[in-house]
Amino acid sequence: KAYVGAFKRGDQAAMQTQLTKLLANSTKAKDEVPLKLQQDMPTMKDMDHSNMANMQNMKGMDHSNMANMQNMKDMDHSSMTNMDGMDHSTHMQHMAYQQGMEKLTHLFNQLQDATTKGEVKTALGNIKQHIKKSHKAFRLNCD
Repeated sequence: KAYVGAFKRGDQAAMQTQLTKLLANSTKAKDEVPLKLQQDMPTMKDMDHSNMANMQNMKGMDHSNMANMQNMKDMDHSSMTNMDGMDHSTHMQHMAYQQGMEKLTHLFNQLQDATTKGEVKTALGNIKQHIKKSHKAFRLNCD
């Protein structure tokens, strides 16, 4: 909203400041787990994810490009145990969340590269649509 307000005012400095914040926050958000997915999960703060490639049944698996999932179809995941507190379904939803955050970061980068008002409006429309879709998918039902 702050970016849109700055755009409407034609305040380039404020637009750049807000865009920098949006990019930083979307990068940080990739490391988070949506509340909807945390409901039935014990905390995972003590889990060490730094050595996942060396875990049993995961040797040689490259997780750096999981968001694109192009090389995942031929991998056998049947022998992988679930992480404590995260079943397969939750894991897949978490991966979808991370993919959504990757897409949002990409859209913010498109906004940063926009040079005309028309390009900015198009980028803002794409961001708004993506945020609505993502929010709906990960909204916590508080009723």
